[in-house]
Amino acid sequence: MNRFNKSILAAGMVMGSATVWAADKTPTLGDVLQASDITFSGYIDTSYSYLTGNGLFTSGTPDRVYDAQHNAFSLHTIDLSASYLPASGFGAMTQLDYGTDAAVTSAGTGLPAVNGGSEVDVQQAYLQYATGPLAVMAGKYDTLAGEEVIASPSDYNFTRGILFGYAIPFSHTGVRATYALNSDYKLIAGVNNGWNVVTPSTTGVYGKTLELGFAATPVKPLSLNAVLYSGDAPGSAGVAGRRDLLDLVGSYNATDALTLALEADYGQQADAVTVGSKAKWSGVAAYANYDINSLWRVAARLEYFNDKNGLMTGIAQKWKEGTLTLAFMPTVHTELRGEVRYDKSDKSVFEMVNGTSKDNQSSIGVEGLYKF
Repeated sequence: MNRFNKSILAAGMVMGSATVWAADKTPTLGDVLQASDITFSGYIDTSYSYLTGNGLFTSGTPDRVYDAQHNAFSLHTIDLSASYLPASGFGAMTQLDYGTDAAVTSAGTGLPAVNGGSEVDVQQAYLQYATGPLAVMAGKYDTLAGEEVIASPSDYNFTRGILFGYAIPFSHTGVRATYALNSDYKLIAGVNNGWNVVTPSTTGVYGKTLELGFAATPVKPLSLNAVLYSGDAPGSAGVAGRRDLLDLVGSYNATDALTLALEADYGQQADAVTVGSKAKWSGVAAYANYDINSLWRVAARLEYFNDKNGLMTGIAQKWKEGTLTLAFMPTVHTELRGEVRYDKSDKSVFEMVNGTSKDNQSSIGVEGLYKF
């Protein structure tokens, strides 16, 4: 892709690989970065949210990912990304986050109230080499699993769903290779330290996690993604047990305005709760986004999650949630979201602020995003 925009061409002229600037024009930092094929982007994510519970299950595990506060304003993320990823040759990418969301992802557990991390996180940082249909990256990168992602501007809703926080990992550190069979089909394979692990534990000997993925666009409106993760993970009393996850995602552009998506997850881990047994979890999620016009859109999400042995939430339960989000985009850089959400379990697992517990909780939230 040619990254020279009209302002750069007006300010100077390109001769071979060098750019000569007009005498009366001093290039800005943005001009220099674009002329160097370096892409710089980011966003600021802030919100106010009110949760009827105190953000914890009765097990002590947080019942939300990034919005577990009962009544709070939050600076979720200041995100800065820089990349140079040419179609052929060596490149690199780095993405730095600051804020309360970074404290969750840097902890590597998804449990901010139990094991909070630093509010500064290197979300991604990797080197890449590309040649023809093959691209190989080494470093830290986002997971292949899931419909939702860490970067809020790319999600339909303000809050992250159950599957994002409790069924799949956030990121991996290792080596990943992507091979494009053609423009519609890709194969992915990688070897990682595990789930959300940058440096392996020195207190136990664990193997690596294998990553296998397949991405397809069999027809223009439809995209399909499948990924399998398998490898050792810490379990009961530090015993390493094999953790397996199969994640399937399909997205369909029904019309120019309407997008539908479906996600299904199945996971299991040996020796996770008790030695000699397997803990299992599974879930499904449905997403819909409708663009009313260029300024407004509405999105909905429905989920069901079965934490059969209580590995992911600390309690064996069946958990459901429904979310409705209305978004207003007054400029190409700005988005405001208002949201309501309702969670329901088959057990009284949600802690209330008065010390009691209930089988349900609800929340409202207002989010402001600025993208650059």
